[in-house]
Amino acid sequence: TYPVAEVGITGKAAFELRDAIFKLYYPQLIIQCDADGNQSYPLVAGRYEASKNQIFLCRNNSCNLPVTAVQDFEQMLNKF
Repeated sequence: TYPVAEVGITGKAAFELRDAIFKLYYPQLIIQCDADGNQSYPLVAGRYEASKNQIFLCRNNSCNLPVTAVQDFEQMLNKF
């Protein structure tokens, strides 16, 4: 079985990155996005930076350092 992966995506392209991540096969994903600094979700609260897009891979609300590309995220996810 797969462990539950919590994914936080921030930045102006957060929803485009989310759509690209949806194309990866990983059945246990919880995704929260912040595209405007709203900070509505606890996983992405305080992580928004207007100048860059970031993808965080987390487990039990403890996150790895962010990456900016879906390919880098996929590599982290494969080692998760």
